[in-house]
Amino acid sequence: MHQAFDGSPTPDHETTRIDDDALNSRITEWKLPHAQAAHDTEYYAPTATFFSVDMYVDDLYATDTKTNTTTDIPIPAFGIPIGGTFAGQKDLPLYVKNIRHGLHSLVLGSDGLYYMTGAIGGDIVVFDPAMRKFLAAYPVWHGAEVGHTPRFDSKGMLWFTLYASNQVGMFDPKTKHMTVIDLPNHWAHKEIVERPAAVYGIDINPLDGSVWYTKLYANQIGRIDANTLEVQEWTPPVFGPRRARFDKAGGFWIPGFGDGKIARLDTKTMQYTIYTIPPLGPGEVEAPYAVAVEPKTQDVWVSTNISDRMFRYEPLLKRWTAYPMPTRGLVTRDVVFTPDGRVCGASNPWGIPFPGLVEGNMDSVICLQPDAQKASR
Repeated sequence: MHQAFDGSPTPDHETTRIDDDALNSRITEWKLPHAQAAHDTEYYAPTATFFSVDMYVDDLYATDTKTNTTTDIPIPAFGIPIGGTFAGQKDLPLYVKNIRHGLHSLVLGSDGLYYMTGAIGGDIVVFDPAMRKFLAAYPVWHGAEVGHTPRFDSKGMLWFTLYASNQVGMFDPKTKHMTVIDLPNHWAHKEIVERPAAVYGIDINPLDGSVWYTKLYANQIGRIDANTLEVQEWTPPVFGPRRARFDKAGGFWIPGFGDGKIARLDTKTMQYTIYTIPPLGPGEVEAPYAVAVEPKTQDVWVSTNISDRMFRYEPLLKRWTAYPMPTRGLVTRDVVFTPDGRVCGASNPWGIPFPGLVEGNMDSVICLQPDAQKASR
């Protein structure tokens, strides 16, 4: 790095090409006034409300898109101590010393309830969105640390990654039984020794119900047989896999956060196809954080953390579209879709090297409606 940062000007010339399709889009942003680390959000269609969790504050934010107002809903203790699973440890970050749950992500179950992963509390927190009431918190135990991404399978089982303990969990909402699966200690790059394997994204294969996950730092992807709990792992051809998702044909779309590419793994043939995200300048790379597949169109949407852009890739047309976002310094994560075709996510500035440099210095929920102008015409 000292050889690169020698005081000479960079030869790069960044340009943002505006696609015609991007000009047809409409972007709406709702500020979250009291948020400190709004990580993920989900849209609750019956009341047109976004529910957003915060890793630094034990509040849930309910954003009513009809009135454009946000309400803070405190999370009960449910017997979880301050500091959660890290209680009593020394040299903890300040925010850990002030919270119990530290919710990371949420997903809606077939029972109409939200299930949320407690990154600090080591628990699964249950919330009724219709009543706007928290119901319970279920400790994961089994040495689990830092609950991360949750997804439901077709049988109603909640699967979730455990970032810091190299595990995947399974929770049965009916019996309240918790299962934790220890994963292999495979690493693609042995020189990375001071970080956890970082079990990250997770999704369910629509063809056979198997559970697939990613490991960010170990640079692995894995498959769990949902019946036998047998585990297999592979090294993908992209670097730094984060939040991956399936298409309806059984293709596993994997974002390479470290090399600006996404890969589609055909899980029937185990063959990869690699796609490079358009950069801003020659020799540069994007930082794809999460991918999501739109249920109707099967278009692949990609959230990125470097250039304030959202991307759509249309597999049938083999076409990329970049959507410049109006707020500078965005850090967006998981991508969710609303029934009317909007592409949404939460943004907060805490994940960048210098927190607080996002324009407006405030977390938010952002939605992009890609064909708004076409629809209006």
